[in-house]
Amino acid sequence: MDNNNEKKYVRAKTWQMAAFALNNTASNSAFFMMTFYMFFNQNILGLSAVVVGAIATAMRIFDGITDPFCGYIMDKTNGRFGKFRPFMVIGNLMICVTIYLIFNAPLDMSANAKYVYTAGFYAIYVLGYTMQNAVTKGAQAALTNDPKQRPIFSIFDATYNTILYAVGPWLLTTLLARKFSVGAYEGGKGLINPDLWHTASIIFIVFMVVCTWIAIFAIKDRDTAEFYETKSDATLIKFSHFFDILKGNAAIRAVILADVFDKFAAMLMNGILVYVFANIFLNSALQGTFSLVSIIPALAITLFGVNRGKKVGLRTTYLTGVGGSFCSLVVMILIMVVVGTNMSTPWIFLSVYIIQKGFMNMSGNIVIPIIGDISDYELARSGRFSPGMIGTLFSFADKCVSSLSSLVTGFVLAAAGMANSIIEPNVDYGSQFNTAILIAFCGIPAICNVISFMSMKFLYPLTKEKMNEVQTKNLSK
Repeated sequence: MDNNNEKKYVRAKTWQMAAFALNNTASNSAFFMMTFYMFFNQNILGLSAVVVGAIATAMRIFDGITDPFCGYIMDKTNGRFGKFRPFMVIGNLMICVTIYLIFNAPLDMSANAKYVYTAGFYAIYVLGYTMQNAVTKGAQAALTNDPKQRPIFSIFDATYNTILYAVGPWLLTTLLARKFSVGAYEGGKGLINPDLWHTASIIFIVFMVVCTWIAIFAIKDRDTAEFYETKSDATLIKFSHFFDILKGNAAIRAVILADVFDKFAAMLMNGILVYVFANIFLNSALQGTFSLVSIIPALAITLFGVNRGKKVGLRTTYLTGVGGSFCSLVVMILIMVVVGTNMSTPWIFLSVYIIQKGFMNMSGNIVIPIIGDISDYELARSGRFSPGMIGTLFSFADKCVSSLSSLVTGFVLAAAGMANSIIEPNVDYGSQFNTAILIAFCGIPAICNVISFMSMKFLYPLTKEKMNEVQTKNLSK
């Protein structure tokens, strides 16, 4: 027997890590499109912001409920096409079809019919998203169990996500908004032109399909029955083990508490951002330009932090990200207090926001390899290899709590006096609107960061030293 445990680690090739990260890019592309779900339904279909927010919240909770069932089935799956690839293919197909139908809803339906239409296809989208997204988390333990290699996934994932969330807004708010400045929708232009969303949905669908199939190719060598049998017997996995995991695995409880608030903050900021540019800065096209300008500095901060994860451990990296995000938000609040809510020259505010984005991306992207650590910890604790159940248990709580971001956005717009109005780009709606938007954009996320930091600092047990013990135990089996 080789005394060097390093040689026993199951490692992926670097290109496999890079290519498989595109599975998360594919599902995140759908997630990005759905951040405009409320905007589309309120400003294109003319539906109530509060009602649409309630629909989005209900669907997000439904999304969370479907996760444990998906994870259980995934861990029990061991067929000809592997454990993960069937979920990737079917999930991506469902996502693509429903994204197209949601953002191409018939405009001549009655209001009640529109509510039923958009809610129904959202529910189907949720099932597809659950399937594909669960693979990203569950497959971490299959790709590699080398603690030095695991953060590499986050480096690629962070790079892709930063580019996606920079190019995506530029594509919608600058390039396509300019092209569709005059459209078939009466009185509409730019972002409230339905033709823009038809084109955008097709572009993102093609991109998602390409990313998914590259990721499928990358995981196929790890997605084999022989590999799973070296871990544990899938027939021993029971649905009741969800309760045992939640009770006995302190790490999953701490990460759930931390990340649900971190994700809630990120989703709330993403949903509010379009109003910050279009109705506070009065320049919707600036959002696209800003997103491109922010790529390099935000990515540099993210990659610096994630790369340090190989040396200091994933827990410390997460704490750095959340702490940096909080400090940046405090500075943004101070700028808002000093300058006021009518920011005709917003670049100081936006410069700090770039830093905040980098830190928030750092904590958000490091969570996925953390799920791999927790799966290894569960294997050492219980002897069960259940990455699907671990990942989807995390997603269940994540989605149920973060789902409130859509509902909160609806109430914020109601507090701003715009619950049942079409909010046109580049129109000033006054100090009440601006104050409500900026409190939701800065104040609430800052509170969420404090909760996330405290949870990982005091409740999460998997320090770098503890993970070395876990891997030693697993490798000796």
